[in-house]
Amino acid sequence: MSHQSGGALQTAASKLRAAVNKAQALSAISQCRALIAGALAKVRATGGGHVAGCGGGSGAGIGLEAIVGTLGRVAKLIHAKG
Repeated sequence: MSHQSGGALQTAASKLRAAVNKAQALSAISQCRALIAGALAKVRATGGGHVAGCGGGSGAGIGLEAIVGTLGRVAKLIHAKG
């Protein structure tokens, strides 16, 4: 990720750690997912090549994809718990 988007991800992660209610947690998760999905899109646009700060290379973004999927499952669990 670029320095700017890396900072945005740090901010979103901080908001997630500081969340005190469901709405705050879901909002922070959505921000994290969007930022990571954007990095994954950059990796895919290069055919899976390495993108500075975004990963890629031999893994072709598989780690980023796993993180996005995990965040999605976490959001579903939060919704289900009410």
